[in-house]
Amino acid sequence: MSSNSTGCPVYWNSAEFDLTACGRHILFDTGLPLLILASSLIYLSHYYITNFNHFKHPTLLFTPQEAQPLLGNNVQESEYYDDADEGESASVEHYGSTTDASVSKGELIKRQHFDIHSLKFTNEDGSPHGKTLMVYRNCAERSKLITEEFILIGQFLLHLAVFSMSSLNSEWSNDNSAAVRLGFWTYFLAIGTLRLLNINNTWLFYHKYCPNLWANSTFAYTLLFIVNMILTRSFVVNDYANSFTSKYYLSQVIISVALFLLTWTSTIGDKPVKLYKVGDMIPSPENNISLLSFSIYDWIDPMIMKAYRSGITTSDIWSLRDDDYAYVVLKKFEDFKTSSRFALKLFKYFKGLFGLQAALTILESFLMFAPTYFLKKLLEYVQAPEKTPTNLAWFYLFLMFFLRLTNTLCFGVALFLGRRICIRMKAIIIGEIYSKGLRRKMAVNNKSSSSSSKSDSEETDDKNKEDAKGKESLDDEQIRDIGGIINLMSVDAFKVSEICGYLHYFVSGALSSCISIVFLYQLLGWSALVGAIAIVALLPVNYKISLKVGDLQKKILGITDKRIQKLNESLNSIRIIKFFTWESKFYNQILDVRSEELAALKTRLLVSVGGNFLSFLIPTFVTILSFSCYIYIEGNVLTTPVAFTSLSLFNLLRIPLDDLAYMLSFVIQSKVSLDRVNDFLDEPETSKYEQLSEPRDANSPITGFQNASFAWDANSSSDFKLRDLDIEFKQSKLNIIIGATGSGKTSLLLALLGEMEKIKGKVFLPGAANARSALIPDPKTGLTDSVAYCAQAAWLLNDSIKNNILFAAPYNAKRYKAVVAACGLSRDFEILEYGDATEVGEKGITLSGGQKQRVSLARALYSSSKTVLLDDCLSAVDSHTALWVYENCITGKLMENRTCLLVTHNVALSVKRAQWVVVLDNGKIQLQGTPKKLLEDGYFGDDKLIEAAILNEEDTHVAIVEDVEEEDENEVTAISVNLVSNRRASHVAGPRGSSLPYDIDNNEEELQLERVVSKVSTIATRVTTTADNGETDAPVHNLIKEEAKAEGVVSLDVYIFYAKRFGSYFIWGFLLALFVGSQIVNIGQSWWVRRWAYDSESGNISINLFGTTKVFSTGTVMADFVSNEKLWKSPMGYILTDDHGASLHNTAFYMTVYTGIGFCFAFICCFRDYMVFVQGIEASNSIFVELLDKVFRAKIRFFDATPIGRIMNRFSRDIESIDQQLAPMAQGGFISLIVTASTLVLIVSITPAFFLFAVFIMGMFYLIAVFYLTLSRELKRYESISRSPIHQHFSETLIGVTTIRAYGDEHRFMRQNLDKIDKNNGPFFYLWVANRWLHLRVDTAGSFVTFFAGAFVILSVNYLDAGLAGLSLSYAISFTESALWIVRLYAEVEMTMNSVERLQEYLDIEQEPAQFVPETQPPKSWPSKGEIEVKDLSLRYAPELPQVIKNVSFNVESTSKVGIVGRTGAGKSTIITALFRFLDPETGHIKIDGIDITSIGLDALRQAITIIPQDPTLFTGTIRSNLDPFDDKTDVEIYEALRRVNLISMDEFNALQTIAQSTVDNNEDSGENVNKFLDLDSNVEEGGKNLSQGQRQLMCLARSLLRAPKVILLDEATASIDYNSDAKIQQTIRSEFGGSTILTIAHRLRSIIDYDKILVMDAGEVKEYDEPWKLVSDQSTIFYSMCANSGELDTLLEEAKGAYEKKHGSA
Repeated sequence: MSSNSTGCPVYWNSAEFDLTACGRHILFDTGLPLLILASSLIYLSHYYITNFNHFKHPTLLFTPQEAQPLLGNNVQESEYYDDADEGESASVEHYGSTTDASVSKGELIKRQHFDIHSLKFTNEDGSPHGKTLMVYRNCAERSKLITEEFILIGQFLLHLAVFSMSSLNSEWSNDNSAAVRLGFWTYFLAIGTLRLLNINNTWLFYHKYCPNLWANSTFAYTLLFIVNMILTRSFVVNDYANSFTSKYYLSQVIISVALFLLTWTSTIGDKPVKLYKVGDMIPSPENNISLLSFSIYDWIDPMIMKAYRSGITTSDIWSLRDDDYAYVVLKKFEDFKTSSRFALKLFKYFKGLFGLQAALTILESFLMFAPTYFLKKLLEYVQAPEKTPTNLAWFYLFLMFFLRLTNTLCFGVALFLGRRICIRMKAIIIGEIYSKGLRRKMAVNNKSSSSSSKSDSEETDDKNKEDAKGKESLDDEQIRDIGGIINLMSVDAFKVSEICGYLHYFVSGALSSCISIVFLYQLLGWSALVGAIAIVALLPVNYKISLKVGDLQKKILGITDKRIQKLNESLNSIRIIKFFTWESKFYNQILDVRSEELAALKTRLLVSVGGNFLSFLIPTFVTILSFSCYIYIEGNVLTTPVAFTSLSLFNLLRIPLDDLAYMLSFVIQSKVSLDRVNDFLDEPETSKYEQLSEPRDANSPITGFQNASFAWDANSSSDFKLRDLDIEFKQSKLNIIIGATGSGKTSLLLALLGEMEKIKGKVFLPGAANARSALIPDPKTGLTDSVAYCAQAAWLLNDSIKNNILFAAPYNAKRYKAVVAACGLSRDFEILEYGDATEVGEKGITLSGGQKQRVSLARALYSSSKTVLLDDCLSAVDSHTALWVYENCITGKLMENRTCLLVTHNVALSVKRAQWVVVLDNGKIQLQGTPKKLLEDGYFGDDKLIEAAILNEEDTHVAIVEDVEEEDENEVTAISVNLVSNRRASHVAGPRGSSLPYDIDNNEEELQLERVVSKVSTIATRVTTTADNGETDAPVHNLIKEEAKAEGVVSLDVYIFYAKRFGSYFIWGFLLALFVGSQIVNIGQSWWVRRWAYDSESGNISINLFGTTKVFSTGTVMADFVSNEKLWKSPMGYILTDDHGASLHNTAFYMTVYTGIGFCFAFICCFRDYMVFVQGIEASNSIFVELLDKVFRAKIRFFDATPIGRIMNRFSRDIESIDQQLAPMAQGGFISLIVTASTLVLIVSITPAFFLFAVFIMGMFYLIAVFYLTLSRELKRYESISRSPIHQHFSETLIGVTTIRAYGDEHRFMRQNLDKIDKNNGPFFYLWVANRWLHLRVDTAGSFVTFFAGAFVILSVNYLDAGLAGLSLSYAISFTESALWIVRLYAEVEMTMNSVERLQEYLDIEQEPAQFVPETQPPKSWPSKGEIEVKDLSLRYAPELPQVIKNVSFNVESTSKVGIVGRTGAGKSTIITALFRFLDPETGHIKIDGIDITSIGLDALRQAITIIPQDPTLFTGTIRSNLDPFDDKTDVEIYEALRRVNLISMDEFNALQTIAQSTVDNNEDSGENVNKFLDLDSNVEEGGKNLSQGQRQLMCLARSLLRAPKVILLDEATASIDYNSDAKIQQTIRSEFGGSTILTIAHRLRSIIDYDKILVMDAGEVKEYDEPWKLVSDQSTIFYSMCANSGELDTLLEEAKGAYEKKHGSA
């Protein structure tokens, strides 16, 4: 270096790799301390300037009480304190402060429901989410601080002596370095002293006024350590003026190492460490570790050792760091202020972590080339030992080792930060999607490609939507079905969060490319730039390919959505599919979508293979181009060093560019997912809170409508609308809403709840906009200003009955028992083995329709709401239960002071106590008023029952109560119930301070209720021993089992299972040949370059070229240039051979052969990739098809005990993993294995002694892999099974979103979602920490391989030439990296094989009997008579469960009609399902026309009989596809069926030729709603949720009419239909099915009173079986009491007698 203004001629001696004397004084002794001091002072200045206001008004961060240890031992002193509510008041203030004038009142109310700031960070029971464990410095930490202080004092004294004593500072007498160093150590002594004064972490002044001094010291000591390490050799070998100087420098090296170790092994920071403890989980130790521990990930060692020794359970997985919990992350994200859209806001929010990742990546990119440089220097030493000192060679080797290790640390921390970004981003995306699902509008505009109807299948509203003809395109702007929304959460959220953990690769790729080009230019001159430009020129091609892949990915995701939706719909409707033997139809429909998905996957594969072909050809193309310029134009001779160094550098350039293209492809795919999420988040939201917060005027009702009109889609002319509603419901009274099926009754309730789109007017419902968590009870009544809602189709949680009733409200034993009694559940709890602890299963599958409805009713009754909306809650229960519920629940003591709105078809029962009646007709108010007024106006006609109910209300009531008391008297137990027992204090998420007094006056009503409730006490005592203490009990029996998790290593059987489906022995052999062949061709190409260069150097090339040639060491030939993330793509070096008989060839010959080998290599690799991917897809599809068949043929009990979300997780995420991940990962691992094996052969052939060392290293790799795999496989399994509850809970929420909004209980469900996200993020995060643990240790082992291989070369320098040394070292490095990828990819393969294992588990589920039994196949005309014989039949749901049907016997004659009645849970529906062989007899048999149904195939049986089920099930499609799924019927037949069930009128049927046009034309003028059943192509949405419950039932009835079977089973098929329509339909059934045998389960006794026989069941036994007249005329029969309790006794007697006389008179 030339002289400069400082007077120092040269700072650095490159030959000696050392500072000169003046360079050491200026740069090391003076410059470095000044740099550190300046950095520290800048940091301190910035801290104090930015915190100036804080110091003016300081806040105590730690109170003196916190300084007192609560727990203590010889390791640490700790203190627990509860900070769960920390910031809650601030949150409320934050929310309250957003009173921007531009924000509407409705928007503010909506924020109270959905804003994360209004949600407290608590558990569901109200207790704090977690506690903070304060950890103070223990003895070891204090000792380190004291040691540091002593060292600093020593340094201060030493430098004071050097500064003041001329005899010691002769080395530095001519400069100011001694003064600078004295000032430096004085400064850090002051910092060290301040830290020492805070040795116990309790000095308040330090915490208030001092910045992070630990970081200050650590930065200084680390920088000193790095520089001292680099200059250590200089201090050892250099001669100094006196011995003190040498000793001084060596002492500084030792002291810098000591200070570095002290700070790097001390706990990070000077403040007490906060560990966040959640429940019984072990808190994450991440905050309580040292910097060294953080860098090498040894803090996860305890979990690894636990997994290795005994395996781990969920309780062994640590909790997350406090700032990684979903609540905290979402709250911070919402606090992040930006006007950007969601996608951009995400990236802005994480810009800090992205920036840190980028900084580490930049450092890593430079460090990646450092070992290359030092290896080159080392090989130059081998080539010419006399030119380089041996100590310098050893120094190069040590630097190569440490810098490679540092590179690994930087790379690892960057990826670790990426995983932290990943879990936080996943929490944000899933949390936002879930919150949006709660806020989402139930119907969206049809002007979009897609429309979302109601996201709540419980909402059985009477509405019609604009007909959507044809199938929707895959790129719809809005996602309409539950399956598609769940796919956003399961697939899209994962893709986006996953890619964001790797965005720093863009920085690495760009920087590495630039560095490679610089090195290439130094090697080849401008010829290198030609090759580099060629690579860059091909980038647009890669980009276009990436765009095409992105488009295909979007298409694949759309098809996957479609498959998921079809699967979800099929599994949710599996009972109806089995009833109608539609398994094959839905099976084929799903396979058709699957075929479409596979075709798209293969198309994407072909595009990707095309891109890979280009990628494989680029090295050959670029090499030929550059070498041609180098040889022909520049006139240089191609030597071995130039050839192989160029190849390595071009490969190093290609790999980051490939990474960029590869990452670009994934970023584009992820952008598709992010756009889908973004579009979903932009969908319209509910206007409920704006509607319900409008100001009142003088004429506004308290509860009701004011000149209001509503629609589900105001922009659709054919959409169902409620028009001109003016209703004022009576406060604290019973109001009933009646009308024909489809008249708009449910829609009216939903409009009142604000769920419909308001066209005009106002709607008022007190308390409907209040959040449940903010409710304050009325001190007099205990009621709160809120709404309870009971939907027509009961929505229940997958929980116990008790928890469904409580719905997270405070438990009051007295009130609970009263509610159970009032809802008629006492008897049910006696029948159910586990009483109210029984799990209801998914969608209440374990309960009958009546039980589900009454549990839902009990939830509304138990609530503290002043307003109760009940949607036809009496339809699913039998007559006497309906009467009981009406008397004791709807009009009982518990409903006092509450406004009740009841939608009902049972007018005769409901009208007698009603204060207001609203009659609807086609969306308009036909009549409204008091019952007497409507009676006087003649609305009820001459219905004597209704007239009697209205006129004789009180007398009827007394008579019924007396009757009920007589019936129950014998069943009353002697145990009384204390109705004034104390309610425990509760912190559950319910109304604050809610206290619902249930003090009943000591009168006859109290005595009656006490007698009723007393029955429940025995059940409560049997089921829960702590009920009186108010404790909510965990279910004794779990129907839904915990998801199974395999233990230990994925078994060999799973691999064999997959291998058999992957391909035959021939396929496996052929693929093996391709893998080995590609590696041989790859090595052959490198060998050909060696031959080319050897012949060029030997003069065997015919063209004689002249020019100067630069000499390079072969040390630049090494595999370290190969990116460790893309190892299997790199050329594997060359075989060093001597060829003495080479023929004379020209350069073109070598180029042609090289190009040919390159094309051959590219073709083999691409064909190999294509084969692997195609076979992988075929294997996946084989598993999918078999799984689908097994699931469709599974017994119904499997679906009762397995949540649909769990099954769907198999069909979504697990199938996707096998489709797209397993084969590529297995391929990468196998290539790494071949590369490792071939490398080992080459190294051992050159240096045989290395073999023993390689065996030792492989042993190390094996141990590392064993420890890693024992933990990673378990965490992967837990991560998989913790994913299902997220989807299941979300699906449950989407179905019941209207009920959740009605109760204002959004906070609880949001909290549950966040909790499930955390439970999934825990194993996911620690899985990737374990991954970093593995990577660091394997790379460290690899660094040792390189180090010892280099040491071996240095020791053998006298008899080893540079070529062999370079080859040995280069392949030693590639050997270790290949071994790393074997471990990594094997682990990935095993984790993905976990998906195969989970799918294989479902291939062993219990199957139904054979679909077809040829030996016993009945004739096609069977059954010709319809005779049914049930003999000694006993049934149970599972071997371990009690009998539900006990020795039942009865016969049904041909063409007779039998009504089946009994209490809810008596076994009526079980008998019906037994006819379909959902349960096979334990004893006895069922015969139809003399054939035992267990002897024939299921298809023959189920096609011969038909059922109209209690829960009507419809599918996505059209009216035609639902009524005639196999296109067997003509339009006329379908319309005729619709007419028979009154869905279209006779006039409409007769006018079908012109009705479509005239209806549309007249609609806009008349303002009438269009009958959508006139168009068979009208859209039917998922589950039929755009139809009312009654319309759905009628559709199912019409479907059965079209089949015209000989045996028909009706399971409460007309429960949701008005009485007039029911009467007409019953007449249709009698006339149309006169030649059929009919079994009807009915709650409306009038509908079966004229049947041939009545079967009365109770507790699984037949109690009575005879003709209706005979049973009802005998007052001792159960049937008579049922008729009497129904309130219709006289009518029933009259009709039964008439039917009996007609039948026998004709006889």
